[in-house]
Amino acid sequence: PWSDEVCEVLKSRFKMKGFRENQFQAINATLSGKDCFVLMPTGGGKSLTYQLPAVIQSGATKGVTVVVSPLLSLMEDQVQHLSKLGVFAFLINGDTPREDRDRIMDGLWKSNVEDFIQLLYVTPEMLGKSEKMLRAFDGLHRRRKFARLVIDEAHCVSQWGHDFRPDYKNIGEVRVRYPGVPMMALTATATSRVKDDTIHNLGMEKHGENRCQVFTQSFNRENLYYEVRPKSKGSQDVAAIASLIKESHAKETGIVYCLSRKNCEDIAASLAKDHGIRATHYHAGLEGPAKAAVQQEWQAGHIKVIVATIAFGMGIDKSNVRFVIHHSIPKSLEGYYQETGRAGRDGKPSRCYLFYGYGDAGKLRRMIDDPKNEGSREVKDMQHQMLRKMVQYCENKSDCRRVQVLAYFNERFNAEDCDGGCDNCLSESTYEEIDLTAEAKKAVDLVRKIRKDKVTLLHCIDVFRGASNTKAKAKKHVELDEAGAGSHLNRGDVERLFYQMIGEEALVE
Repeated sequence: PWSDEVCEVLKSRFKMKGFRENQFQAINATLSGKDCFVLMPTGGGKSLTYQLPAVIQSGATKGVTVVVSPLLSLMEDQVQHLSKLGVFAFLINGDTPREDRDRIMDGLWKSNVEDFIQLLYVTPEMLGKSEKMLRAFDGLHRRRKFARLVIDEAHCVSQWGHDFRPDYKNIGEVRVRYPGVPMMALTATATSRVKDDTIHNLGMEKHGENRCQVFTQSFNRENLYYEVRPKSKGSQDVAAIASLIKESHAKETGIVYCLSRKNCEDIAASLAKDHGIRATHYHAGLEGPAKAAVQQEWQAGHIKVIVATIAFGMGIDKSNVRFVIHHSIPKSLEGYYQETGRAGRDGKPSRCYLFYGYGDAGKLRRMIDDPKNEGSREVKDMQHQMLRKMVQYCENKSDCRRVQVLAYFNERFNAEDCDGGCDNCLSESTYEEIDLTAEAKKAVDLVRKIRKDKVTLLHCIDVFRGASNTKAKAKKHVELDEAGAGSHLNRGDVERLFYQMIGEEALVE
Protein backbone atom coordinates (compact mmCIF):
# COMPACT_ATOMS: atom_id res chain seq x y z
CA PRO A 1 0.00 0.00 0.00
CA TRP A 2 2.94 2.38 0.55
CA SER A 3 4.90 1.58 -2.66
CA ASP A 4 3.81 4.75 -4.48
CA GLU A 5 4.69 6.91 -1.48
CA VAL A 6 8.10 5.20 -1.15
CA CYS A 7 8.95 5.88 -4.82
CA GLU A 8 7.72 9.47 -4.54
CA VAL A 9 9.79 10.16 -1.37
CA LEU A 10 12.87 8.61 -3.00
CA LYS A 11 12.71 11.15 -5.83
CA SER A 12 11.31 14.24 -4.11
CA ARG A 13 12.99 14.06 -0.69
CA PHE A 14 16.13 11.97 -1.25
CA LYS A 15 16.75 13.20 -4.83
CA MET A 16 17.49 9.69 -6.15
CA LYS A 17 16.32 8.16 -9.41
CA GLY A 18 16.05 4.49 -8.46
CA PHE A 19 16.83 1.79 -5.91
CA ARG A 20 19.97 -0.32 -5.69
CA GLU A 21 19.93 -4.07 -5.12
CA ASN A 22 17.74 -5.15 -2.15
CA GLN A 23 16.97 -1.57 -1.03
CA PHE A 24 13.30 -1.58 -2.04
CA GLN A 25 12.76 -5.10 -0.65
CA ALA A 26 14.32 -4.20 2.74
CA ILE A 27 12.30 -0.96 2.93
CA ASN A 28 9.11 -2.88 2.14
CA ALA A 29 9.88 -5.51 4.81
CA THR A 30 10.47 -2.98 7.60
CA LEU A 31 7.37 -0.98 6.63
CA SER A 32 5.43 -4.28 6.89
CA GLY A 33 6.59 -4.50 10.53
CA LYS A 34 9.02 -7.38 9.94
CA ASP A 35 12.49 -7.86 11.42
CA CYS A 36 15.28 -7.57 8.82
CA PHE A 37 18.96 -8.41 8.65
CA VAL A 38 20.56 -6.36 5.84
CA LEU A 39 24.03 -7.29 4.63
CA MET A 40 25.31 -4.86 1.99
CA PRO A 41 28.89 -4.14 0.97
CA THR A 42 30.27 -0.72 1.84
CA GLY A 43 28.80 1.79 -0.58
CA GLY A 44 25.75 -0.42 -1.25
CA GLY A 45 23.30 2.09 0.23
CA LYS A 46 22.45 0.59 3.64
CA SER A 47 21.45 3.92 5.21
CA LEU A 48 18.57 4.53 2.81
CA THR A 49 16.88 1.29 3.93
CA TYR A 50 16.02 2.90 7.29
CA GLN A 51 16.19 6.64 6.49
CA LEU A 52 13.46 6.49 3.85
CA PRO A 53 11.00 4.38 5.94
CA ALA A 54 11.43 6.91 8.78
CA VAL A 55 9.68 9.51 6.61
CA ILE A 56 6.79 7.19 5.63
CA GLN A 57 3.90 7.23 8.10
CA SER A 58 1.62 4.80 6.24
CA GLY A 59 3.56 1.66 7.28
CA ALA A 60 2.50 -1.01 9.77
CA THR A 61 4.32 0.94 12.51
CA LYS A 62 4.50 4.73 12.85
CA GLY A 63 6.40 7.36 14.80
CA VAL A 64 10.12 7.58 15.58
CA THR A 65 12.85 5.42 14.02
CA VAL A 66 15.64 4.94 16.60
CA VAL A 67 19.09 4.20 15.14
CA VAL A 68 21.87 2.73 17.31
CA SER A 69 25.38 3.28 15.93
CA PRO A 70 28.90 3.36 17.43
CA LEU A 71 30.20 5.76 14.76
CA LEU A 72 29.80 9.31 16.06
CA SER A 73 31.29 10.95 12.99
CA LEU A 74 28.93 9.06 10.68
CA MET A 75 25.90 9.95 12.81
CA GLU A 76 26.83 13.64 12.82
CA ASP A 77 27.32 13.53 9.05
CA GLN A 78 23.98 11.84 8.46
CA VAL A 79 22.02 14.16 10.76
CA GLN A 80 23.42 17.18 8.89
CA HIS A 81 22.69 15.59 5.51
CA LEU A 82 19.13 14.55 6.47
CA SER A 83 18.35 17.97 7.96
CA LYS A 84 19.27 19.57 4.61
CA LEU A 85 16.79 17.19 2.94
CA GLY A 86 14.04 18.31 5.31
CA VAL A 87 14.03 15.15 7.46
CA PHE A 88 13.59 15.67 11.23
CA ALA A 89 16.79 13.89 12.37
CA PHE A 90 18.56 14.29 15.72
CA LEU A 91 21.49 12.79 17.63
CA ILE A 92 22.00 12.18 21.33
CA ASN A 93 25.41 11.11 22.63
CA GLY A 94 27.61 11.84 25.65
CA ASP A 95 28.75 15.16 24.12
CA THR A 96 25.28 16.53 23.30
CA PRO A 97 24.75 19.86 25.14
CA ARG A 98 22.20 19.63 27.96
CA GLU A 99 19.72 22.09 26.44
CA ASP A 100 19.75 20.21 23.10
CA ARG A 101 19.25 16.91 24.89
CA ASP A 102 16.34 18.30 26.95
CA ARG A 103 14.71 19.71 23.81
CA ILE A 104 14.92 16.32 22.04
CA MET A 105 13.62 14.48 25.13
CA ASP A 106 10.67 16.89 25.36
CA GLY A 107 9.93 16.24 21.67
CA LEU A 108 9.73 12.48 22.32
CA TRP A 109 6.80 13.06 24.71
CA LYS A 110 4.68 15.04 22.22
CA SER A 111 1.54 13.25 21.00
CA ASN A 112 2.34 14.07 17.37
CA VAL A 113 6.02 13.21 17.84
CA GLU A 114 6.58 12.41 14.13
CA ASP A 115 6.04 16.11 13.33
CA PHE A 116 9.13 16.91 15.42
CA ILE A 117 11.37 13.81 15.34
CA GLN A 118 11.43 11.18 12.59
CA LEU A 119 14.92 9.75 13.15
CA LEU A 120 16.84 9.66 16.42
CA TYR A 121 20.46 8.48 16.44
CA VAL A 122 21.87 7.21 19.75
CA THR A 123 25.07 5.45 20.82
CA PRO A 124 24.85 1.95 22.35
CA GLU A 125 26.20 3.41 25.62
CA MET A 126 23.31 5.90 25.84
CA LEU A 127 20.81 3.16 25.10
CA GLY A 128 22.19 1.00 27.90
CA LYS A 129 22.79 3.64 30.58
CA SER A 130 20.25 6.46 30.19
CA GLU A 131 17.14 5.61 32.22
CA LYS A 132 15.58 8.93 31.16
CA MET A 133 15.89 7.93 27.50
CA LEU A 134 14.44 4.47 28.11
CA ARG A 135 11.45 6.05 29.92
CA ALA A 136 10.86 8.26 26.87
CA PHE A 137 11.02 5.14 24.66
CA ASP A 138 8.55 3.44 27.06
CA GLY A 139 6.18 6.34 26.39
CA LEU A 140 6.63 6.00 22.61
CA HIS A 141 5.92 2.27 22.87
CA ARG A 142 2.74 2.79 24.92
CA ARG A 143 1.46 5.37 22.41
CA ARG A 144 2.43 3.14 19.46
CA LYS A 145 4.86 5.77 18.20
CA PHE A 146 8.03 3.61 18.24
CA ALA A 147 8.31 2.85 14.50
CA ARG A 148 11.42 0.65 14.52
CA LEU A 149 14.77 0.01 16.21
CA VAL A 150 17.72 0.05 13.80
CA ILE A 151 21.12 -1.44 14.70
CA ASP A 152 23.89 -0.14 12.44
CA GLU A 153 27.29 -1.90 12.38
CA ALA A 154 25.37 -4.94 13.68
CA HIS A 155 28.44 -7.23 13.52
CA CYS A 156 29.50 -5.48 16.77
CA VAL A 157 26.80 -7.57 18.52
CA SER A 158 28.62 -10.85 17.83
CA GLN A 159 31.66 -11.92 19.80
CA TRP A 160 32.74 -13.78 16.65
CA GLY A 161 32.79 -10.53 14.68
CA HIS A 162 35.99 -8.59 14.04
CA ASP A 163 34.80 -5.60 16.08
CA PHE A 164 32.81 -6.96 19.05
CA ARG A 165 31.64 -4.24 21.47
CA PRO A 166 30.27 -5.25 24.91
CA ASP A 167 27.77 -2.33 24.93
CA TYR A 168 26.09 -3.92 21.92
CA LYS A 169 25.33 -7.14 23.83
CA ASN A 170 22.64 -5.33 25.87
CA ILE A 171 20.60 -4.32 22.82
CA GLY A 172 18.85 -7.72 22.91
CA GLU A 173 17.47 -6.77 26.36
CA VAL A 174 16.11 -3.49 24.94
CA ARG A 175 14.39 -5.58 22.28
CA VAL A 176 12.57 -7.61 24.94
CA ARG A 177 11.40 -4.37 26.59
CA TYR A 178 9.55 -3.27 23.43
CA PRO A 179 7.57 -6.19 21.98
CA GLY A 180 6.01 -5.53 18.60
CA VAL A 181 8.65 -2.97 17.56
CA PRO A 182 10.33 -4.24 14.36
CA MET A 183 14.10 -4.40 14.35
CA MET A 184 16.52 -3.85 11.49
CA ALA A 185 20.18 -4.94 11.75
CA LEU A 186 22.66 -3.67 9.15
CA THR A 187 26.30 -4.46 8.41
CA ALA A 188 28.77 -4.44 5.53
CA THR A 189 30.77 -7.39 6.84
CA ALA A 190 29.59 -10.62 8.39
CA THR A 191 30.45 -14.27 7.89
CA SER A 192 27.58 -16.78 8.16
CA ARG A 193 28.55 -17.45 11.76
CA VAL A 194 28.49 -13.74 12.68
CA LYS A 195 25.14 -13.26 10.90
CA ASP A 196 23.50 -16.16 12.79
CA ASP A 197 25.01 -15.07 16.12
CA THR A 198 23.84 -11.47 15.59
CA ILE A 199 20.27 -12.52 14.75
CA HIS A 200 20.25 -14.76 17.85
CA ASN A 201 21.70 -12.10 20.22
CA LEU A 202 19.21 -9.49 19.05
CA GLY A 203 16.27 -11.84 19.60
CA MET A 204 15.29 -11.74 15.92
CA GLU A 205 14.91 -15.53 15.61
CA LYS A 206 11.19 -15.71 15.03
CA HIS A 207 9.58 -18.51 13.11
CA GLY A 208 6.66 -18.88 10.73
CA GLU A 209 5.36 -15.76 9.01
CA ASN A 210 7.17 -13.44 11.43
CA ARG A 211 10.63 -14.84 10.83
CA CYS A 212 13.49 -12.39 10.29
CA GLN A 213 13.97 -11.47 6.63
CA VAL A 214 17.60 -11.68 5.53
CA PHE A 215 18.88 -9.61 2.61
CA THR A 216 22.36 -10.39 1.32
CA GLN A 217 24.27 -9.68 -1.87
CA SER A 218 27.69 -10.27 -3.39
CA PHE A 219 30.64 -8.97 -1.41
CA ASN A 220 32.59 -8.31 -4.59
CA ARG A 221 33.62 -4.68 -5.07
CA GLU A 222 34.38 -4.66 -8.78
CA ASN A 223 35.94 -1.20 -8.85
CA LEU A 224 38.62 -1.95 -6.23
CA TYR A 225 42.14 -3.14 -7.08
CA TYR A 226 43.97 -5.14 -4.35
CA GLU A 227 47.73 -5.37 -3.90
CA VAL A 228 50.11 -6.61 -1.17
CA ARG A 229 53.60 -5.07 -1.03
CA PRO A 230 56.59 -6.06 1.11
CA LYS A 231 57.10 -3.69 4.03
CA SER A 232 60.42 -1.87 4.33
CA LYS A 233 62.31 -1.54 7.60
CA GLY A 234 62.33 1.60 9.77
CA SER A 235 61.52 4.99 8.26
CA GLN A 236 61.79 3.52 4.76
CA ASP A 237 58.23 2.24 5.12
CA VAL A 238 56.91 5.82 5.30
CA ALA A 239 59.09 6.81 2.34
CA ALA A 240 57.58 3.90 0.36
CA ILE A 241 54.04 5.07 1.20
CA ALA A 242 54.93 8.67 0.31
CA SER A 243 56.38 7.74 -3.08
CA LEU A 244 53.34 5.55 -3.83
CA ILE A 245 50.99 8.46 -3.07
CA LYS A 246 53.06 10.96 -5.09
CA GLU A 247 53.56 8.69 -8.11
CA SER A 248 50.10 7.14 -8.38
CA HIS A 249 47.72 9.33 -6.37
CA ALA A 250 48.95 12.92 -6.44
CA LYS A 251 46.12 15.32 -5.50
CA GLU A 252 43.77 12.38 -4.77
CA THR A 253 42.04 11.63 -1.48
CA GLY A 254 43.03 8.59 0.57
CA ILE A 255 43.31 6.86 3.93
CA VAL A 256 46.38 5.27 5.54
CA TYR A 257 45.59 2.74 8.29
CA CYS A 258 48.04 2.10 11.15
CA LEU A 259 48.29 -0.18 14.15
CA SER A 260 48.56 2.39 16.97
CA ARG A 261 47.75 6.01 17.74
CA LYS A 262 51.47 6.83 17.96
CA ASN A 263 52.03 5.26 14.52
CA CYS A 264 49.26 7.49 13.17
CA GLU A 265 50.74 10.66 14.58
CA ASP A 266 54.32 9.84 13.52
CA ILE A 267 53.40 8.78 9.99
CA ALA A 268 51.06 11.74 9.40
CA ALA A 269 53.77 14.14 10.64
CA SER A 270 56.41 12.53 8.41
CA LEU A 271 54.18 12.52 5.31
CA ALA A 272 53.44 16.22 5.84
CA LYS A 273 56.86 17.47 6.96
CA ASP A 274 59.29 15.22 5.09
CA HIS A 275 57.29 14.54 1.94
CA GLY A 276 55.02 17.56 1.46
CA ILE A 277 51.77 15.56 1.48
CA ARG A 278 48.69 17.21 3.00
CA ALA A 279 48.12 14.57 5.68
CA THR A 280 46.87 14.58 9.25
CA HIS A 281 46.09 11.95 11.90
CA TYR A 282 42.67 10.89 13.19
CA HIS A 283 42.07 8.44 16.06
CA ALA A 284 39.83 7.76 19.04
CA GLY A 285 42.14 9.74 21.37
CA LEU A 286 41.40 13.09 19.69
CA GLU A 287 39.11 15.53 21.48
CA GLY A 288 35.68 16.11 19.92
CA PRO A 289 36.40 19.58 18.43
CA ALA A 290 39.72 18.37 16.95
CA LYS A 291 37.97 15.39 15.35
CA ALA A 292 35.26 17.61 13.89
CA ALA A 293 37.85 20.03 12.49
CA VAL A 294 39.81 17.22 10.78
CA GLN A 295 36.59 15.79 9.37
CA GLN A 296 35.49 19.11 7.91
CA GLU A 297 38.93 19.79 6.40
CA TRP A 298 38.94 16.33 4.82
CA GLN A 299 35.38 16.55 3.53
CA ALA A 300 36.18 19.94 2.00
CA GLY A 301 39.29 18.50 0.33
CA HIS A 302 41.81 20.73 2.18
CA ILE A 303 43.39 17.61 3.71
CA LYS A 304 44.11 14.88 1.17
CA VAL A 305 45.27 12.00 3.37
CA ILE A 306 43.88 10.86 6.72
CA VAL A 307 46.14 8.58 8.79
CA ALA A 308 43.87 6.57 11.10
CA THR A 309 43.99 3.66 13.53
CA ILE A 310 42.65 0.33 12.31
CA ALA A 311 40.50 0.03 15.43
CA PHE A 312 38.76 3.35 14.87
CA GLY A 313 35.65 3.11 12.69
CA MET A 314 35.84 6.29 10.68
CA GLY A 315 32.32 6.06 9.37
CA ILE A 316 32.85 9.13 7.23
CA ASP A 317 30.73 8.95 4.12
CA LYS A 318 33.19 10.37 1.58
CA SER A 319 32.55 8.87 -1.82
CA ASN A 320 35.70 9.91 -3.71
CA VAL A 321 38.37 8.11 -1.65
CA ARG A 322 40.70 6.87 -4.40
CA PHE A 323 43.12 4.79 -2.31
CA VAL A 324 43.39 2.96 1.00
CA ILE A 325 46.84 2.00 2.27
CA HIS A 326 47.42 -0.37 5.19
CA HIS A 327 50.73 0.42 6.86
CA SER A 328 50.26 -2.74 8.97
CA ILE A 329 48.12 -5.82 8.51
CA PRO A 330 44.60 -5.71 9.99
CA LYS A 331 43.52 -8.30 12.56
CA SER A 332 41.19 -10.11 10.16
CA LEU A 333 40.01 -10.37 6.58
CA GLU A 334 36.67 -8.99 7.77
CA GLY A 335 38.38 -5.87 9.08
CA TYR A 336 40.46 -5.62 5.91
CA TYR A 337 37.36 -5.89 3.73
CA GLN A 338 35.57 -3.19 5.70
CA GLU A 339 38.54 -0.80 5.74
CA THR A 340 39.34 -1.21 2.04
CA GLY A 341 35.61 -0.77 1.42
CA ARG A 342 35.94 2.92 2.28
CA ALA A 343 37.59 3.40 -1.12
CA GLY A 344 35.59 4.02 -4.27
CA ARG A 345 32.10 4.39 -2.84
CA ASP A 346 31.23 6.40 -5.95
CA GLY A 347 31.86 3.29 -8.07
CA LYS A 348 34.96 4.71 -9.78
CA PRO A 349 38.23 2.71 -9.93
CA SER A 350 40.16 2.88 -6.65
CA ARG A 351 43.18 1.06 -5.25
CA CYS A 352 43.92 -0.79 -2.00
CA TYR A 353 47.52 -1.46 -0.93
CA LEU A 354 48.66 -3.52 2.03
CA PHE A 355 52.28 -3.21 3.24
CA TYR A 356 53.03 -6.58 4.80
CA GLY A 357 55.84 -7.50 7.16
CA TYR A 358 55.59 -10.68 9.18
CA GLY A 359 56.73 -8.83 12.33
CA ASP A 360 53.40 -6.97 12.46
CA ALA A 361 51.59 -10.30 12.86
CA GLY A 362 53.73 -10.98 15.94
CA LYS A 363 52.70 -7.62 17.44
CA LEU A 364 49.03 -8.42 16.85
CA ARG A 365 49.44 -11.88 18.42
CA ARG A 366 50.89 -10.29 21.54
CA MET A 367 48.00 -7.80 21.62
CA ILE A 368 45.48 -10.67 21.47
CA ASP A 369 47.20 -12.52 24.33
CA ASP A 370 47.68 -9.39 26.46
CA PRO A 371 45.80 -9.87 29.77
CA LYS A 372 44.33 -6.37 29.27
CA ASN A 373 42.54 -7.67 26.17
CA GLU A 374 39.19 -8.82 27.51
CA GLY A 375 37.65 -11.99 26.16
CA SER A 376 37.42 -15.68 26.93
CA ARG A 377 40.04 -18.16 25.74
CA GLU A 378 37.57 -19.26 23.09
CA VAL A 379 37.27 -15.70 21.76
CA LYS A 380 41.06 -15.22 21.79
CA ASP A 381 41.51 -18.50 19.90
CA MET A 382 39.04 -17.19 17.34
CA GLN A 383 41.03 -13.92 17.05
CA HIS A 384 44.23 -15.92 16.48
CA GLN A 385 42.46 -17.94 13.79
CA MET A 386 41.27 -14.76 12.04
CA LEU A 387 44.81 -13.35 12.15
CA ARG A 388 46.24 -16.58 10.69
CA LYS A 389 43.86 -16.26 7.74
CA MET A 390 44.97 -12.66 7.26
CA VAL A 391 48.64 -13.73 7.23
CA GLN A 392 47.89 -16.52 4.75
CA TYR A 393 46.24 -13.95 2.48
CA CYS A 394 49.39 -11.79 2.58
CA GLU A 395 51.74 -14.74 2.05
CA ASN A 396 49.76 -16.09 -0.90
CA LYS A 397 51.41 -14.77 -4.06
CA SER A 398 49.63 -16.97 -6.58
CA ASP A 399 45.85 -17.03 -5.96
CA CYS A 400 43.52 -14.20 -6.99
CA ARG A 401 43.01 -11.77 -4.07
CA ARG A 402 39.28 -11.55 -4.80
CA VAL A 403 38.90 -15.33 -4.71
CA GLN A 404 40.64 -15.35 -1.30
CA VAL A 405 38.63 -12.51 0.28
CA LEU A 406 35.26 -13.68 -1.05
CA ALA A 407 35.94 -17.30 0.00
CA TYR A 408 36.26 -16.00 3.57
CA PHE A 409 32.62 -14.86 3.28
CA ASN A 410 31.59 -18.21 1.74
CA GLU A 411 31.22 -16.67 -1.71
CA ARG A 412 32.60 -18.34 -4.81
CA PHE A 413 34.34 -16.21 -7.41
CA ASN A 414 35.92 -17.12 -10.74
CA ALA A 415 39.47 -15.74 -10.91
CA GLU A 416 39.07 -15.07 -14.64
CA ASP A 417 36.45 -12.44 -13.78
CA CYS A 418 38.99 -10.49 -11.70
CA ASP A 419 40.36 -9.15 -15.00
CA GLY A 420 43.60 -7.75 -13.60
CA GLY A 421 41.89 -6.42 -10.49
CA CYS A 422 44.67 -7.59 -8.15
CA ASP A 423 48.45 -7.95 -8.08
CA ASN A 424 48.38 -11.75 -8.26
CA CYS A 425 46.19 -11.79 -11.38
CA LEU A 426 48.37 -9.12 -13.01
CA SER A 427 51.62 -10.89 -12.10
CA GLU A 428 53.47 -12.69 -14.86
CA SER A 429 55.41 -14.79 -12.36
CA THR A 430 54.91 -18.52 -12.64
CA TYR A 431 54.75 -20.59 -9.49
CA GLU A 432 55.60 -24.24 -9.21
CA GLU A 433 53.99 -26.38 -6.54
CA ILE A 434 56.51 -28.53 -4.67
CA ASP A 435 56.01 -30.97 -1.82
CA LEU A 436 57.88 -29.79 1.29
CA THR A 437 56.43 -32.35 3.71
CA ALA A 438 59.85 -33.85 4.49
CA GLU A 439 61.36 -30.41 5.09
CA ALA A 440 58.40 -29.41 7.26
CA LYS A 441 58.89 -32.48 9.47
CA LYS A 442 62.58 -31.68 9.86
CA ALA A 443 61.77 -28.07 10.71
CA VAL A 444 59.41 -29.24 13.48
CA ASP A 445 62.07 -31.65 14.80
CA LEU A 446 64.64 -28.84 14.80
CA VAL A 447 62.37 -26.47 16.75
CA ARG A 448 61.56 -29.26 19.21
CA LYS A 449 65.27 -29.74 19.94
CA ILE A 450 66.30 -26.10 20.28
CA ARG A 451 63.23 -24.39 21.77
CA LYS A 452 64.53 -24.89 25.33
CA ASP A 453 67.24 -22.35 24.47
CA LYS A 454 64.58 -19.63 24.04
CA VAL A 455 65.30 -19.06 20.37
CA THR A 456 63.61 -16.68 17.96
CA LEU A 457 61.84 -17.65 14.76
CA LEU A 458 64.60 -15.99 12.71
CA HIS A 459 67.26 -18.03 14.52
CA CYS A 460 65.38 -21.26 13.70
CA ILE A 461 65.21 -20.21 10.04
CA ASP A 462 68.96 -19.43 10.02
CA VAL A 463 69.90 -22.82 11.50
CA PHE A 464 67.50 -24.65 9.18
CA ARG A 465 69.19 -22.99 6.21
CA GLY A 466 72.62 -24.00 7.49
CA ALA A 467 73.90 -20.68 8.87
CA SER A 468 76.80 -21.09 11.29
CA ASN A 469 76.67 -17.76 13.10
CA THR A 470 78.07 -17.16 16.58
CA LYS A 471 74.87 -18.02 18.44
CA ALA A 472 74.28 -21.20 16.42
CA LYS A 473 77.84 -22.34 17.16
CA ALA A 474 77.74 -21.38 20.85
CA LYS A 475 74.53 -23.33 21.41
CA LYS A 476 75.88 -26.23 19.28
CA HIS A 477 72.80 -25.97 17.05
CA VAL A 478 75.01 -26.38 13.97
CA GLU A 479 75.78 -29.94 15.07
CA LEU A 480 72.15 -31.12 14.94
CA ASP A 481 71.02 -33.44 12.13
CA GLU A 482 68.33 -30.97 11.06
CA ALA A 483 70.76 -28.04 10.75
CA GLY A 484 71.02 -27.13 7.08
CA ALA A 485 68.05 -29.34 6.11
CA GLY A 486 66.68 -26.40 4.13
CA SER A 487 69.95 -25.25 2.57
CA HIS A 488 68.67 -26.13 -0.92
CA LEU A 489 65.81 -23.60 -0.56
CA ASN A 490 66.12 -19.83 -0.82
CA ARG A 491 65.48 -17.75 2.29
CA GLY A 492 62.09 -16.47 1.10
CA ASP A 493 60.78 -20.01 0.63
CA VAL A 494 62.06 -21.12 4.04
CA GLU A 495 60.41 -18.11 5.69
CA ARG A 496 57.13 -18.90 3.93
CA LEU A 497 57.39 -22.54 5.05
CA PHE A 498 57.82 -21.50 8.70
CA TYR A 499 55.10 -18.84 8.51
CA GLN A 500 52.74 -21.37 6.92
CA MET A 501 53.42 -23.88 9.70
CA ILE A 502 52.71 -21.20 12.30
CA GLY A 503 49.52 -20.41 10.39
CA GLU A 504 48.54 -24.10 10.52
CA GLU A 505 49.58 -24.27 14.21
CA ALA A 506 52.20 -26.94 13.54
CA LEU A 507 54.54 -24.44 15.22
CA VAL A 508 53.66 -21.83 17.83
CA GLU A 509 55.63 -18.63 18.15
